[in-house]
Amino acid sequence: MFRAICGAPSTFLAVLEDDSVAEATVRSEPLSRLYHGRVYNVIDLNTATSRILALDLGKRRIGLAISDPLRITAQGLPNIFRTNKRADLAELETLIREREVGMILMGNPVNMGGLEGRQSAWVREFAGDLEKRTGLPVKLWDERLTSVEAGRVLRASGISIAKRAAAVDKLSAVILLQSYLDSL
Repeated sequence: MFRAICGAPSTFLAVLEDDSVAEATVRSEPLSRLYHGRVYNVIDLNTATSRILALDLGKRRIGLAISDPLRITAQGLPNIFRTNKRADLAELETLIREREVGMILMGNPVNMGGLEGRQSAWVREFAGDLEKRTGLPVKLWDERLTSVEAGRVLRASGISIAKRAAAVDKLSAVILLQSYLDSL
């Protein structure tokens, strides 16, 4: 066990409990913990902390949510009203630069059996175009029942049907992102 750490980024000196000093280097691969012979937690020490932008891609609107820099909570952003793919990608690229996003998370609309359908192929195509345009990694995340859950929450809150339609996309993106953040 060590009490203090000091030194350069790739090497450091550790002062051990017996006051001896040991030189160590930073691991370049992820640190894993074993529990009964199985890996249960992998910590990537090389990933810089940056925000994650979540998209709930729809035909008329794109629901948006963004994480805090520590990747603990998800906050909703105003929806993007879709016009065409080029304009949508440009607006997303601007938002990504302004908000210092390091990763994009998109809801993957797989069916209840876990198989991908036409909607999923459409989302994959959009994700590929967004990844090419921004240069950021795009991760697809299972979004089964996020819209249903968002609808239930909004109905329970008493929001009118007219306002509910616009709010469901944003809330779906928040639920999607928070489920991803909870898995980290």
